[in-house]
Amino acid sequence: MKTLRTLLPILAVLILLGGGDYLYRQRFQEYGQGEEEDEGDQGSSLLKQCIEKGNYFVEVGNPNAPTKVVAYLPDSTYHNEAVRYLIDTAQGNPNALHIRLVRKNSAEGLKELLAISGHGGLYSRYLINGKDSYTGRGKGGSGVKVYFRGSPSIWAAPRSWTVGMLIEAVQQSVAENREAAPGLSPPVKQPPIVQLLGDKAVGEWGSRGARTKVVAYVPDSAHHDRPVKILVDMAEKNPSKLHVRIVRMSTEQGQEITLRERRQTYAAYLINGSSTVTITFPDGHTAPVNFENDPGVLGLWDPEHLRVAVEQAMAKR
Repeated sequence: MKTLRTLLPILAVLILLGGGDYLYRQRFQEYGQGEEEDEGDQGSSLLKQCIEKGNYFVEVGNPNAPTKVVAYLPDSTYHNEAVRYLIDTAQGNPNALHIRLVRKNSAEGLKELLAISGHGGLYSRYLINGKDSYTGRGKGGSGVKVYFRGSPSIWAAPRSWTVGMLIEAVQQSVAENREAAPGLSPPVKQPPIVQLLGDKAVGEWGSRGARTKVVAYVPDSAHHDRPVKILVDMAEKNPSKLHVRIVRMSTEQGQEITLRERRQTYAAYLINGSSTVTITFPDGHTAPVNFENDPGVLGLWDPEHLRVAVEQAMAKR
């Protein structure tokens, strides 16, 4: 009993401290400040791959562009899609958009983040012209305000944000500031998947009764331009033999479909239900190819491998 009496005050302090931390985090989340970050698989961080050795950030675009995005991010795969979109868009429209992506895992990046975060702590942040909040369509109608803090969500849950929302916010800012862009930069080039689907989350080509079926879960990224074009062209030329269904992951509905059907959040191409297909190469040897992630960047496959795999699948049926 004496031991118990000694431990009770200590336990009370621990519970108080733990409860206080819990209440702080709960209040922090209630005001849309972001959510606890799980940094995911750090080995495949696209941001880390893009930063030159000895540096802690990457910049793309004209520093005088009217739309500027600064992001403080961890070495996490959860931010790959957002990083990919920002780099692709700034490269294609350097006079309209300038981005600066900072590794908050570095000492220099952490120092910068702490200088601007105030009570926001160490959460990741995406600032569009100095603001990390955006009022747009969101899930559930107009007027939904989101904060680009913490990791993106694939659920589009209340007070969370998705990559699709970030894309919408950047596109809106670029459109509103086009007249101020130096050098009369050309209009923002929309990826083929956006040109094909518009605001829709899913598109289909070919007959649903075709014996060869391909389902592609892809983001709005230039890395997927060729694979998407290859599949659509093949389905249009062989509608009775090939059915292609493309899910646009950069939309809220597309993210929900991807999670429900794939239980994963990265890009993938499934041929007759499998993302790994054994193909025969021109020299006669065979090998399995996994059509996941980006072709030639995070993945080890080429768009031509996809064409060959689909052609050979059609030939077998």
